[in-house]
Amino acid sequence: AECHTERTCMPMIPRPTLRPRRAVSESSTVHHHRRRRLSNTTGIPITDTDSVLDSRVVKANYVADEMLPGGETEHIEFKSCVERIPCGKNNKDAPCFAARQIKEKIAKYIVAFLNTFGGAILFGVEDDGRVTGCELKESDRTAITKCIDVVVQAIDPQVDAGTVRHRFAPISSAGDDEYSCGNGKYVVVIMVLQSRQQPAYYTSANTLESFMRRAESVYQLDQSLVVQREDEFRARGRMLHRTW
Repeated sequence: AECHTERTCMPMIPRPTLRPRRAVSESSTVHHHRRRRLSNTTGIPITDTDSVLDSRVVKANYVADEMLPGGETEHIEFKSCVERIPCGKNNKDAPCFAARQIKEKIAKYIVAFLNTFGGAILFGVEDDGRVTGCELKESDRTAITKCIDVVVQAIDPQVDAGTVRHRFAPISSAGDDEYSCGNGKYVVVIMVLQSRQQPAYYTSANTLESFMRRAESVYQLDQSLVVQREDEFRARGRMLHRTW
């Protein structure tokens, strides 16, 4: 029965306040899922929680002619190292075509991934994801390692050690062919962590050459966007570092 007057109704006894059970939010579930992905993958993290490189694509070894899933993305770039003319034919000490390709292309791709969301460049993979490999002599592998070191050291502002890493991932069941310039085939994997310690990174000091990654392509970073990034950076009370 409803209570109509204070004289006829019993005093209302307040219910005890129950401490609500802690709800698991969607964000915490996603965060937990992302942590699990980070711990179970051999790929490197792009950021702590946002994404990782697909471990089916970025891995320690490959099989000749296997098809890597997913294709090129914002985080993945494939580069062929197949040359139609045998490299080193006239000069056994000449740099292999693959080594020349890597030397010519890595600077802008490393800077683009630094300026965007991180990623990996895989030399020795065709645009459709087929693994063809780079045939590299030991001297080529040494030259590529030195080249990567030089490129990373030239980046301005300076990046932390470990931001750019690489590996020569061997390819199994790879036979000799007319393009052979050595005894071993590899996928050269260059992995770049996203870096937000500075608003923009350049290929070297005293230059405005900077790049960004958008979808599957690399673009010159427009200076108006650089200025916008720098203004936002200063607004957060952080200091810009450049050598000029």
